Amino acid sequence: MLREIRRCYEDLDKFWTGEIRRAVKALETRYVDPRDVERWRGFKASLEQTIESWKVWCHVFLLAENLCDRSDE
Repeated sequence: MLREIRRCYEDLDKFWTGEIRRAVKALETRYVDPRDVERWRGFKASLEQTIESWKVWCHVFLLAENLCDRSDE
């Protein structure tokens, strides 16, 4: 389980590092690629969906952990 969490964080780090580089380059060159703008506009909905799925995943994980803890009693 922890490996999966770590992998998710590493993927997020790679993704955001790349996006920050694109944004910095756009600011430095004063040119924003229209494809970047469209992609950036889609981030909010995508992030909201990801956050909701993580909430469900975390809830399931916590429930399973609680059940395991109770079985030890």
